[in-house]
Formats: sequence, C-alpha cells, structure tokens
Amino acid sequence: MSPLSRLRCITVDVTGTLIAYKGELGDYYCMAAKAVGRPCPDYKRVHEGFKLAYTEMAKKYPCFGFAAKMPNIVWWKTCVRDSFVRAGYDYDEETFEKIFRRIYSSFGSSAPYTVFPDSQPFLRWVREKGLKVGIVSNAEYRYRDVILPALGLNQGSEWDFGVFSGLEGVEKPDPMIYKIALERAGNIAPEETLHIGDSMRKDYTPAKSVGMNALLLDRFKTPDAEEWRKSGAIVLPDLKFLTMSFMNNNVPVSDHRRYYFLVICCSAETAKWVGNVTNDILCPVISLSATANAPPGPSLQFRTHQQINPTKTTTLFPSQSTSWTESLRANIRSNQFHQAVLTYVKMTSAGVPPDHFAFPAVLKAVTALKDLALGRQIHAHVFKFGYAYGISSVTVANTLVNFYGKCGDIWDVYKLFDRIPQRDTVSWNSFISALCRIEDWEAALEAFRLMLLDNVEPSSFTLVSMANACSNLTRLDGLRLGKQLHAYSLRIGDTKTFTNNALMAMYSKLGHLNDAKVVFEMFEERDLVSWNTLLSSLSQNDMYLEALVLLHRMVHEGLKPDGVTIASVLPACSHLELLESGKQLHAYALRHDILIENSFVGSALVDMYCNCREVESGRRVFDCVMDWKTALWNAMITGYAQNENDEDALILFIEMEAVAGLCPNATTMASIVPACVRSEAFPHKQAIHGYVVKRGLESDHYVQNALMDMYARMGKIHISKTIFDNMEIRDIVSWNTMITAYVICGHHDNALLLLHEMQRVEKEKNYKDDKRIPLKPNSVTLMTILPGCATLAALAKGKEIHAYAIKNMIASEVGVGSALVDMYAKCGCLDLATNVFDMIPIRNVITWNVIIMAYGMHGKGAEALDLFNCMVAEESKVMGVKPNEVTFIAMFAACSHSGMVSEGLNLFYRMKDEYRIEPTPDHYACIVDMLGRAGQVEEAYKLINTMPSEFDKAGAWSSLLGSCRIHPNVEIGEIAARNLFRLEPDVASHYVLLSNIYSSAQLWDKAMDIRKKMKEMGVRKEPGCSWIEFGDEVHKFIAGDASHPQSGRLHGFLETLSEKMKKEGYVPDTSCVLHDVDEEEKETLLCGHSEKLAIAFGILNNPPGTTIRVAKNLRVCNDCHEATKYISRITDREIILRDVRRFHHFKNGICSCGDYW
Repeated sequence: MSPLSRLRCITVDVTGTLIAYKGELGDYYCMAAKAVGRPCPDYKRVHEGFKLAYTEMAKKYPCFGFAAKMPNIVWWKTCVRDSFVRAGYDYDEETFEKIFRRIYSSFGSSAPYTVFPDSQPFLRWVREKGLKVGIVSNAEYRYRDVILPALGLNQGSEWDFGVFSGLEGVEKPDPMIYKIALERAGNIAPEETLHIGDSMRKDYTPAKSVGMNALLLDRFKTPDAEEWRKSGAIVLPDLKFLTMSFMNNNVPVSDHRRYYFLVICCSAETAKWVGNVTNDILCPVISLSATANAPPGPSLQFRTHQQINPTKTTTLFPSQSTSWTESLRANIRSNQFHQAVLTYVKMTSAGVPPDHFAFPAVLKAVTALKDLALGRQIHAHVFKFGYAYGISSVTVANTLVNFYGKCGDIWDVYKLFDRIPQRDTVSWNSFISALCRIEDWEAALEAFRLMLLDNVEPSSFTLVSMANACSNLTRLDGLRLGKQLHAYSLRIGDTKTFTNNALMAMYSKLGHLNDAKVVFEMFEERDLVSWNTLLSSLSQNDMYLEALVLLHRMVHEGLKPDGVTIASVLPACSHLELLESGKQLHAYALRHDILIENSFVGSALVDMYCNCREVESGRRVFDCVMDWKTALWNAMITGYAQNENDEDALILFIEMEAVAGLCPNATTMASIVPACVRSEAFPHKQAIHGYVVKRGLESDHYVQNALMDMYARMGKIHISKTIFDNMEIRDIVSWNTMITAYVICGHHDNALLLLHEMQRVEKEKNYKDDKRIPLKPNSVTLMTILPGCATLAALAKGKEIHAYAIKNMIASEVGVGSALVDMYAKCGCLDLATNVFDMIPIRNVITWNVIIMAYGMHGKGAEALDLFNCMVAEESKVMGVKPNEVTFIAMFAACSHSGMVSEGLNLFYRMKDEYRIEPTPDHYACIVDMLGRAGQVEEAYKLINTMPSEFDKAGAWSSLLGSCRIHPNVEIGEIAARNLFRLEPDVASHYVLLSNIYSSAQLWDKAMDIRKKMKEMGVRKEPGCSWIEFGDEVHKFIAGDASHPQSGRLHGFLETLSEKMKKEGYVPDTSCVLHDVDEEEKETLLCGHSEKLAIAFGILNNPPGTTIRVAKNLRVCNDCHEATKYISRITDREIILRDVRRFHHFKNGICSCGDYW
C-alpha cells in the first residue's frame, strides 16, 4: 500500500520549501537606495540590520501588525527604516519614502523570488491524486493575492486553501496556526495530514504537537539537518524524493528499492555502492573475529563443499519404515513429544530401521524435550544405521545441529557442522541460530559471510538472525553492517513481512527509529507483528503521541490489537497521563480476555493507572491478574513509591517474597529504596543497603543510582560519591543522579565540576553503545544543573549551558526552557528570561509559573499580573493550560513584593470561587506575608486565626514574625515567636528575628535572654553566605570569614569605602549586630557581612562599568541594603543582589525595591 493512500491532506510551508529569495535582502535594499541616487555599499550590514529590525518588529507587533491593527504598509515602512538606521544609513523623509516605495513594490511582485523546480509539479500531482493541499506560512496577504500567483502557484490549481499569519493573527511556532489549517481542510483528521517545511521549531515540532505527520526539507544543506535526523525527524533533500516515495506502486521494483535504500542511508555517497552491495557484504567487511570466543578445537574457517569429497552412500533399507515415520510426525504435530519418543522405541524394537525421514522427526521431539542424553543416543543410532554421511544424511545432520544448539552444547555443534559434507541453507541457519543463542554475535556474522562464500543462498530466516546479530553490536558497527544486510535483502528480492519486521526491530534497537518508520511505510503487506514492533519502538523512544496515532491507524485498517499491542501503547497513555484512553484500552483487554492471560498487559495497566495518580485502580488491576510475575509486582511497588504511598510499597515488597514467592530484582530495589528513605515506618534506612548486598544486587547500576539518591537525601553525600566512584558502569542516569545528589545537598559548585567531568569521560566499553564517545548531557542533566547555576548566580555558566542546549536542539523543550527561564531570572537577567520564555513553542503550567515568579522576584507585580491574565485568557484556549496551586503562590508573592494588597486578596478569593482551588498553608503564609509587609500586621494576625486547625501554621507564623521585624510590633511578634518555638524549636531564624525585634524596641535584656536561650538549646544561626561569579569560578564568601585569598584587600577596601560613604551621609545600622560589643566593633563586624565582601570582590576584580551580580542565602540586612545604595552611587556601578526573598537592583543610590522588602 502506498503511503499516499493513508493521507488526505498535505500542508506546506512557503519560503524555503516552495520558493526562495534570489539573493539576500540587503542586496535589494541597497539597489533601491542606489536607484534614487543614495548608494549604500555595505549590503551585508543592511542585511544584518534587517534581521534585527524584523525580529524586533515581529516581537513587538506580531503577525505583521495584525493584533495592533497596523496597516501592512506601515508595518513594513517601520521595519525598513529601522533596517537602514541599524546599518548606519539615516535618510531624510523624502528620500526614504522613495526608497521604501521601490522596496515595497519590488517585494510585492515575483521579482525577488524563485520557485524550486519540483514545487509546482509536486503540488499538482498531489492534487491529482485527490488530496487537499494547504499553504501554512508566516506571511502577509500579498503572498496569497500577488506573489504566489505571480510565481505560478495558484489557488485552485496548485493549492486549495491557505493560512497566512498576517491574515489570521497567529503565527508559527504557535500550534494554533496548524489547528486553523486542519479546520480549513474540512473533515480530515490530523493523522491523515502531512506537513512539509524547512524548520524544526516552526514547522516540524508544532505540527507534530497537534497530531499531524511532518517531515523536513533540507534544500540548502543546513548544518542542523543531522541533528534533526537524530531527533527522529524525516529529512529529505527536496520534493522529488517525496514524490518517488508516494509513487512506489508505479516505480520499477529495482528503482524503488534503490530509492528506498537511499532514504534509509540518507547520503549520496551510499547510493554509489548500492549496486555493488553484494560484493561489500561478501568481502571481509564483516571483519569481526569469530574465533576469539570459540571453544578450543574446531574453528569457523570451514571447508567449502567444493573442497570436500563426500562419502557416497545409497539407501540401505526399503520403505517399510514409512508408516512408523508418519506416526512420529503425527505425534510431533500434536505436540506429543514423549509419545513420539515411545513410537521411535517401538519402531526400533520391532526391527524396523529408521530412515532419513524418521530421524529428523524423533530429533524434533527430543529437541522440544531438551533431553541431551536421549539425543546423544539417537545420534549414535544415526551412525549405526549409516546416515552420518551422504547426500540423504544432510537433513538428519541439520536436525542434529539444531538439537545440540538448542540444548546449548556449542562444542558438538561445531564438530558436527564441520563434518556435514554438503551444507544447505538449513545447515547454515541451524548453525547460525546456535551461535545467536549463545549471543556470539560476531561469530554469527562471520558464519553468514562464509555461507555466502559457500554459494549457499540465505533464506528469510537467515536474514532475521543476522538482523538480530547486528542489533546487538555497538551502535556504529551494528548500523553499518545492518544497512549492508538491508541492502542485500533488497537486492535478492526478499521483501517478506517476516524479514522486514526483523529489519525494523534492528533499526529501532540501534536507535534509528526514522529508518524503522521508513521500513514500515514501505511494507507491501503488514501483519500484527509489524504494527506491534513499530508501536513498541515508538513507546520505548518516548514518541508517545505517534504511538497513539499509529494505534488509531492500525485499528482503522482493520487489524485487531492483541496483548502485545495493548502493552506497547499503554506506556504512551501513562506518560501523557491520558487516563480515559488508558481506560478504553483496559476495557478492550477485558472484553478480549487479554488481561487474565497476559501479565505484561496487567503490568502496563498498573503503571498507567499509578502514573495517572489512580493508585487504587492500579491496585484493583493488580489483584485481578492471576499470572503473578516479577514485572507485575514491580509495577505495583513502583506505583506506590511514585505516589509516595511508601508504607503500602513496603508492605507489598515484603509480601512479594513471603506470599508470592518471587525474588526481588534490581528494578524492585531501585523502586523500594526511595520509599524507604521517605517512610517514617522504616527508621533504619541503611538496612536496605544491607539487603541489597545480601541479594547480590549491589553491582547493578540502577540500584546504585537509587542508593546514591538515598544517601544524598540523608545528607551523606560522601557515601553517594563513594558509590559513584566505585561504579563499573556509569550511564547518563548515573551521572545525572550524582549531579542531582550534589544539588540536593546544596553543593552546587561540585555539581558544576561534575558536569564538566562528565563531558570529558567516555562511555564504558562494556556498554552497548558507540565506543569511545563522550557522554552527552541530556535534557535531564540540564534541568538538574541549571538550578545550581541559579543558586550560585553563575550567569556565565548558565549561558554556556544555554548555548549547549541550542546546539543540541533541546533549548525549546518545555522542561529545559523552563529551567533556563528560572536560571536567567535568578541571575538577575529578567530580559533574557523573557526572551527564552517567548521562544518556547509549547508552554505548560510550569513554564508560566516560572516566568510569573521571575517577575514577582524582581518586584514587577503589575507585569506578573498581566502574565497571569495572558495565561488565563489566551494560552488556556490553545493548550488547555490552567493555573494551579503553585501559580497562585507565585502571584501572591509578586503582589506581596509590589505592595499590591487589593489585587492579591482579589486573587485569593478568585482562587477559591473561580478556580475551585482550596487554599493550602502555603497560600495562607503568602497572604500573611503580603498583609504584614504592607504594615497590616493586625489583619495578618487575624487571618492566621481563621486558618483550619489541622493546617501546619509554621509558615504563616514565620511570615508574621518577619512582618513584626519590618513594622515593629513586639506584642504580636512575641505571640508569633511562641508558636514557632513550639512548632519549629530548632530553626535559628525565629530566635534571631525576635531578638532583632527586641533590639529595635531597645529591650536589650529580652534580646540577651533570647541569645542565651539559643546557646542553651544548641541552636546555631545559619551563617550568611554570598556568591559571585568571576571568570570560570564561583567565589563564595561567608560572614566574618577571612579565608579568601583576597580577604585582607577586601576588608581594607570596605573600610576606605565606609569612610567615603559616611561623608555622603551613611550611618551604619549597628542594630543588625547582636553581639554585646562597642559601636566601633559593631561597625567592623558589619564590614564582614558576606554580601559586602562579595560586592567588594566584584568591584576590585572587574573593569569599571561592569554590573556586579551577587546572590545571598539569607535576607539582606537593613545595614547592607542601605550601604549598597551608597556603594552603587560612589563607585558608579549597577549592583544586582538576590537575597532569599527577592531581587534588589541598585543604581545611582536607589534600589528597585523602593525600600519595600
């Protein structure tokens, strides 16, 4: 079946896909200027100016001014003027008007464009086949009305409908533009539509996100094309290749196969040797030694049949054994293997000699029974009755090779195979199968080469075995040899479904899913195994939407899913949290009695329900499955652990061995270890490590990863590092786990160092992957390390990671994008954070929460509220994004830092009434902080008293205590402190705040009592710590610490600076010093605060004018806040200081917080 028959609509991009500019735009702009007598020779500068101007206009007035109702000509006039200005050419109004008219007229015609030769034929041919053709382009109305018709691409003959951003008010990469295209197409499903474009970000990703098929054209040899292919995208050089693919039913077989192989190989060089591929596969290109793992004695350097002079034999007995042989065969057909052996015994006891038909029959029975001793006796009979050699003995010998191979006696396989006088296809297949069974893949491939040298034609079974062997080699070797094998199968005309299924599985296992999909689409006939193979591959490669689309297509074509189908698709429902779709598959399994007989389906269902947070439903499925397997128990234990039902997970873990009699494996332990860490019912955490050792699982790297995480969460990072250092195999998960362990323990600098080490280290040799290739950080790595950069305010490191993400095409992934937004925001670069946010094509609620928090941290409450309204009013209509509990926490914090009390209270009521979100203790704490920060301490206190009694009120009391410090209120402060001393007696900040309140009220005795109480209870104040990035290092400063190499220089500079500040009117706030010392000593102690040391370091080590960025772990004290204002004015520096609550931008003696923090 042609791929075209499954499509009903094709949509195409315009520029770069159907047409292209004849030159750079700078050329046309300069020619227009020259035509009016004002030459501008630097066309490159003009072109660069245009790119910047266009980007800014598209951002400010998207869709060519559609939303702002700006006329198209005004939009372009502004853009063109800015292009020239940026290039240094600022013309007077009259001159510019003449230039602009020429440019606007020129680009409204066909003059600057050229149509690719294959565009018009392709569009017409597709329409002739009955498909609809749509244009989807970020373009203005002139493309539809003037430019495309002038280029010969007319609506009605080349295309049916168009979606142009300048006419719709929505543009790529917004998925809405593709949804509009589907609506214009009529009653056509997304999976019946193919989109063709030239941009991963604007075409492929958003089209796939709405369920459409998609492929990319690489007409200009884009450097990113290889990365596109690696990500799973189909990339073709032009539309001719696509036309050939669709025309496969009309193309001669040899040509079609040649093209098919070219698509798989994706290189012109490969095409040159397709014709000679047989020679390649026959020559010693498979130069993998088979003798290294072979037993002593016979080797794989076999004699070919031309070198052997076989012993000639004749038939020794008449055909009286025929009836016995038929009885043997009947026993085999009915799987009565013991009865077959008895029949053979009766036969020989009756004096009837077995013939060359009887021996294979009884040997099949013995093979099924795997009775090696009995098989050897029958082998002796073969010699006794003269069937050890001769032409008629080949079938018997083949069956013996198969028997020894399946019984695992590879030594006898070698000896017997070497003595077969005239080996046929079955002989070689049996021998190769035996080698594959012991996983000697290199020997199997060498045997295949020798088989071809022996002029024996391989069968489909041979090719299937070879595909399996290739898939178990390293990725580079496996892919190289696998493609040669594929080419060979095409050359000999083996297009059987059986063979193609194996090739598809091979490509999938080697990580080339795109090639597997091409194989699938080129099938002449597909069986259930074909569909299941691709479904399983899509799920295993996290292509869940495509898996669901493929299932729909499979059912539409009339195939009935089986247990393997259901088990392959359920992970897609699990990861996408499509509960209803999962329930439909569950219902199907029940109707067809699949669940009871297939525990793998049961395991997948349990995983799906638990991942969708329906743990009880998962448990009901678990209880219904009668076939208890370890995988089923693991799924339920993992489900409990993932949902933090830790005690249930531990109970089931105990029952697994005690009740079910199943032995926990590495997967079990990797799931139960996190549950043990969290569960209060399991106090002896390290005991689980002892159990792991007892079970002999301590060397499994999945278990080691879980143990590393466990010790990190226990604060024993040194044990985590010891486990990591002793690991024999470290995959990407191991490195990510260790980096996460450092982040959990607050060792962000070590996390960054480990990332650099990770990029230098090569993968272990015993891993099935490309040898000697550096480990490549993935999305999880970046999402783990970026918060560390944010904590340390390591902007340069963060930018390096951002560049890496862009290079590897993962910057636009929602998880990585959200982490980048958070990093830039916490490094004080709100503009960069906003730019990254704007570039994320598909945003989820986390992305919106992060950007709202960013604006709130920077004191931009009004902008945060605008973002919230945008999220609710616009994004929710497109992607269904709705505010959650965290969204409102972010909004309350933003309102708190901006003094927007009425707006915050309004949101609080809307949260309950409009969004049906019940307030949590965190929400109350934010509202208390907002009221208290605004000076409404009494109202904040009253709100706490209205909180439900079962709520943990520690956060709310802490916020209230902080408010009493800002707006002195001893009475309420004491009430808050008493409650906090009861709820959190070990938290030092509560004591410090109360002591500060007493000091501000000049209640020195009470302040002294609090400090004594801290000493008596052994409560230590967390030391102030600040970080500043310089060069490739992040420098850490601790209050009062003199260990830094530049410590003396820094203190001297601060003392000199302090004198200058005093002359400007600065008065040290010594109330921030709690030590009982004189005022002069207090001033000296103030100079030792960590943020002052970090600021001094930045000023002394960076050139004038450099912005100083500092992060602190605690709230900045009043004195440091006031002093930094003076420092910014005296040194003429912008200083960005992030404390635990918000950002402070100091410039010219003013702080962005307005002293409201």
